[in-house]
Amino acid sequence: MDERRSNDRVRLGARYAPLGADRRGAFALEFALVGPIFLLALLFVFNVAYALFTNEVLNNAVQATARQMQTGTAPVVTSQSQFISSVVCPNTYGLVNCNDIYVRVEQIDTNTCSDFYDATTGTLPIVGGNLQLGDYGGAGSDIGPSQCATSGAATGFCNAGPNEAILVSVIYTAPSFMGLLLGSVVTYHGISVTPLLATAGFETEGFAPTVSSAPC
Repeated sequence: MDERRSNDRVRLGARYAPLGADRRGAFALEFALVGPIFLLALLFVFNVAYALFTNEVLNNAVQATARQMQTGTAPVVTSQSQFISSVVCPNTYGLVNCNDIYVRVEQIDTNTCSDFYDATTGTLPIVGGNLQLGDYGGAGSDIGPSQCATSGAATGFCNAGPNEAILVSVIYTAPSFMGLLLGSVVTYHGISVTPLLATAGFETEGFAPTVSSAPC
């Protein structure tokens, strides 16, 4: 009787041994637990890298634009949209979507502020999680001109003349990949965005003034 029971246990062990050695189910379970976290971390790294690259492109474009305005070689335009398409956009070399660029050009009153640092806080116009770009030629009404803008300067845009202190602020509404998954942090037109800001302050050279419909 004992020998028969022993033989039965041997046969049962041999029958179910392959099930114990098959670990494919465990691997699938481990990937299901770790995979989404890994993909989320990868997407976060990509989002940060994209924002850093785009911000560098924007900074370079603003510096090139400021140099053109400083030397009086920038094309004379009549609106913010023309300024973006004729001056700012060519300096991005097609690396960003120019339809998502917003700009504000102001003349700074040097009697009010001692330097360009006082003219801007470098703060994005975000109210209640919504990006307000009224003075940048976009939808909404933002916080208004900088505290050092000349009282006679039109809010939003002007063509720089000779020997003027000018502040150029450019905002780019880059897409937010993380916002699509984790919920919107900053929105514009109801779309989750990563707003990027670049500014340049300078004093124009004494070039010959040009006839302009929107002088500073």
